[in-house]
Amino acid sequence: MSKITYEQLLKEKNKYDRFDRFDSNINLNKRESYDDSNKIINSLNEEILSLKRKMKFVFEKDKEIEKYKLKINELDNIIQNSDNKYKTENTALKINIISLEDKNTEYLNKIDELLSIENKEKYEHNDIVKENSLLKRELNLLKKQKNNDETKIIDREKLKKAISIKLQAKQDKQVDNLLNRLL
Repeated sequence: MSKITYEQLLKEKNKYDRFDRFDSNINLNKRESYDDSNKIINSLNEEILSLKRKMKFVFEKDKEIEKYKLKINELDNIIQNSDNKYKTENTALKINIISLEDKNTEYLNKIDELLSIENKEKYEHNDIVKENSLLKRELNLLKKQKNNDETKIIDREKLKKAISIKLQAKQDKQVDNLLNRLL
């Protein structure tokens, strides 16, 4: 830096006196233009920084959205797998239900059959009891006749054989029915 004296300034001033006014305007305009451009550059830099922050936010949200999309796809796969699993379990259970219903009807038919056999056996038993009582009556009558009528001889052995044959036939039927029912 150099020192300029007052006189030097005056001399120079006189020299450029007419252009001095324009010179100061030009300097002012340059300075204003520089200030304006500096302000514009600063505002643009601030806007760039703001946009960078916003872009960073957008990138973060994009990453988050991608994570959620992957999670959704994973959950969709899990749901599909569980749906398929439940569908197969459901069909297996339906098949089991059908087989159990078939077995149930089969058992019900067997129960009905056994009940009818039991009823038949009850009737046969009742018939045997009736026949037995009839035979006992006949035997009692025969005994009375024997006592009353000694001339008539009834072969006791023949009567035993007749009774035992009838009882044996009925008992054989009952045993056969029981064996058929058990088998």
